[in-house]
Amino acid sequence: MKLKNNIWKLFIVQITQRRYYIPILSVYFLTLPDTNAVQIGLWAGAGYLAEFLFEIPSGYISDRIGHKKMLVLSKVFMILAVLSFIYGGFLIFFVLGAIFTSLSFASRSGTNTAFLHETLVDLNREADFMKINTKIAAYSSLFSVFLLVLVPYFAKISIEMPLIIGLGLDIIGLFAVLALVNPTVVKKTDDMKSILQLLKEVKGNQFLYLAAFTSAITAFSIAGKNNFIFPYLEKLDFPIFFMGLTLGLLAIVQYLVGNNIWRFEDHINIKKVFLSDLIIFPLSFLLIAFSNNFYFISFILIIIWGYKLGREPFVDGYLLKNHIHDKSYKATMLSIKGQLTMLINFLVVFGIGFVMNYSYKIGFYVLGGTLFVVLFIIFYFIPRKAD
Repeated sequence: MKLKNNIWKLFIVQITQRRYYIPILSVYFLTLPDTNAVQIGLWAGAGYLAEFLFEIPSGYISDRIGHKKMLVLSKVFMILAVLSFIYGGFLIFFVLGAIFTSLSFASRSGTNTAFLHETLVDLNREADFMKINTKIAAYSSLFSVFLLVLVPYFAKISIEMPLIIGLGLDIIGLFAVLALVNPTVVKKTDDMKSILQLLKEVKGNQFLYLAAFTSAITAFSIAGKNNFIFPYLEKLDFPIFFMGLTLGLLAIVQYLVGNNIWRFEDHINIKKVFLSDLIIFPLSFLLIAFSNNFYFISFILIIIWGYKLGREPFVDGYLLKNHIHDKSYKATMLSIKGQLTMLINFLVVFGIGFVMNYSYKIGFYVLGGTLFVVLFIIFYFIPRKAD
């Protein structure tokens, strides 16, 4: 059945959506004339602002025009992003590249999960949704180990080579998404609901609290790991070989978590998980700031962020199954979670860039302390019996 092939095609799309060149992007930018850490915050923040503005509209549009069309648009945006980075040598090109990258992620956010869910409904395999959703992410992480380990070596040959490889993968991903088959079982509703109506519908079922908590963790992690951790490690004379090895081992942990977490679907107490998150993730930033040992920092990255990335598809699937009642607006509701992430991310990355320019250590201390306060406030309002 052609529809069944959507599963492996979505796997290809997932692999090609990963940004293998992200670890060297900030380092590459700092090799350009008249650049500094503040400017990293500026172009990264511009991208996050674009994703913030487009996140919910993209999900809403996706639910109206069809999820496949939005996935195609996502790939087109990503190709434009890589071209901006490859052919640009100035701040403005990095701003454009960051904006196109964010538009791509916004277009895909929620839509990819919604399309998989509709495919499985059409195949009468909805019960396997959590398992398949997490396994696609897990195996794409495992597959990516090879490229992640080799990225630093590609960068040594030419700083642009990881970007060129990324462009090739995105073209493959575009062909894969064009080959997707639209499910037919799920009918589009003619009842047009506004964003405010949808928010009112989930007001009493903990969706916003749960989404805000996980969004805060993701936002701070993106701000710290994607934009500033590798320039900081380079300042500590972190060997370039271990940078690739760190990313490869992180992907393996991500695979192990994602490949097995679905087994605990019926046994997880979400509030107990969040209580541990309240300690683990802020502490990881504080430990990074405290230590000057790049091997220890690498260990923190591998374990903590590998765990975080591995469970993300499970969290989205959990929210979709348990806290989104109108399945006609799956992408829209998951985009609200993404919107919260981008709002927090936008505020954090702009502010922390000035601190990081003064001192990376102080910057990571600030990230850890602020994240703890934010998570504690949200956790306080999560009902005791949140399911």
